[in-house]
Amino acid sequence: MLKASIDIGSNSILLLICEDSNGEIKVLENHSYVTGLGRNLDDNNEFLQTAMDESLSVLIKYSDIVANYKIPLFEVLATATEASR
Repeated sequence: MLKASIDIGSNSILLLICEDSNGEIKVLENHSYVTGLGRNLDDNNEFLQTAMDESLSVLIKYSDIVANYKIPLFEVLATATEASR
């Protein structure tokens, strides 16, 4: 069974795709992009447009990778940094 997760952090966005076969976990994809989503957040109290644009670009790349494995996007476990909530 294939599983995917995306972790949207304050500084980077991670993608992990694994295959679980009889309790044995095999990592198929492991990506990390630094987007600086939380850059200057304390000063501005909002995300910078450039950081949001770069983060969206990474998420689109990740969705393409997930689609190649035929994992429905609604099954991807996504978590986000507290600042995003």
